[in-house]
Amino acid sequence: MNLRHLPAASRQAQPWKNGGGTTSTVAVWPEGAGLEAIGWRLSIAEVAEAGPFSSFPGIDRRLAMLAGRLELRFADRTATLDPASPALAFAGDEPVSGLPYGGLATDLNLMVDRARFTARLEPVSAPVDLHGDPRSHRLLLVTTPAPAQGGLPALAARDALWLAPGTTGHWLVPAPGWLATITPR
Repeated sequence: MNLRHLPAASRQAQPWKNGGGTTSTVAVWPEGAGLEAIGWRLSIAEVAEAGPFSSFPGIDRRLAMLAGRLELRFADRTATLDPASPALAFAGDEPVSGLPYGGLATDLNLMVDRARFTARLEPVSAPVDLHGDPRSHRLLLVTTPAPAQGGLPALAARDALWLAPGTTGHWLVPAPGWLATITPR
């Protein structure tokens, strides 16, 4: 697999069972896997109302904000995130509730099966030096549009680029964003 473009316009938002928001999958591995069978998943959630997060036993999560502010309430701590905050790591089966401030909050959520993968989710500034890795999946979600250049398609805000393990090549992406790196244990 070479560099793969994942357009934001092709995603479909799925409403939550509790009606408090929606989730759109950016990418999942294995492709087409349901939540009970994922190795990893990168998604975007629109949080409209306060409420508990779903529990995902055996899953590690990384959560970053794309827009708005979200307070996360755990049993032993509280964290407030906005787009300038670093990604927050926590266990998927740890009880947590979210409270959006001032309306809708939009987050980027990376979930990995902790028995099989480790993960990082980090902000990156433009230009992003994007290259393949022999072992890791790398996904860049851009936060601003970028024109086509250097072998890359034109990118809309929240488009993603996916490099599977072993992808060769090197690209300079002229837009900031969030870089997810998922590595087998």
